[in-house]
Amino acid sequence: MAEFPALPIFTDAYLGDTRHLTAAQHGAYLLLLMTAWRTTECALPDDDRQLARWAAMDYRTWLNNRDVVMALWTKGDDHKWRQRRLSDERKRAENVRDRNVRAGKSSALKRKQRHVTVVAPTPNEDTTPSPSPSPSVSESSSEASDRRSRPKHATRLAENWEPPPEYIDYALSHGLTHTEAIQQAETMRDWSLSSPNGAKLDWLATWRGWIKRYIAERKQNARPQSQRARPMDGWLAAIEESARQDPDHGGGGEASFPLLHPGS
Repeated sequence: MAEFPALPIFTDAYLGDTRHLTAAQHGAYLLLLMTAWRTTECALPDDDRQLARWAAMDYRTWLNNRDVVMALWTKGDDHKWRQRRLSDERKRAENVRDRNVRAGKSSALKRKQRHVTVVAPTPNEDTTPSPSPSPSVSESSSEASDRRSRPKHATRLAENWEPPPEYIDYALSHGLTHTEAIQQAETMRDWSLSSPNGAKLDWLATWRGWIKRYIAERKQNARPQSQRARPMDGWLAAIEESARQDPDHGGGGEASFPLLHPGS
């Protein structure tokens, strides 16, 4: 397969340049354009017998039509035929390919760096291990780890925040598609940046609550109209629950944000 399998044809420009061609000359010209497009240099050799074969003509017929068809081409110092518009389109296609390659490499590097985070101690930091209190009997090891990793103050999500794998896994385990998980993550990020209550202590817990509420709302919207609760009831319940769990708007509880999901 050629490196660039699709040849862009601008019909207005093509017809404006080729209305004087016969049907046979149109066919020969298009075949030569496609042949040149598939080559590395986007050019044709100065070889009439080869050009005749590519134009699907016998040699004598080609010689009778050659001057008209090749008047649309230019022969360079390297004795190769090039079509100016075709060369311009090839350069555009190569630029798009190179840009996509660079973007792919950059995205792969960011994903790799996101999974490898190294925190170096400051010069004045005491790195001597110190004993830490053991978790209580009723506290699991994962809960203790979550408690130690939580920030000491509420934070907002960054503008370039993307959901870590465990966020996506949680959403998928509750029946969401990958697309839905990404959409909900973007909605939660926008809410965090714009809402007065968008700072949280524990974003993973907030995410769990966000997904549970999204699922509940989706089920509610799927019910017949006669069985749905009034929209105002849901808002009042959310506001009362938020005030009960997070009266100072600084906690990380699951109910301390408004219903901002699609369909609410």
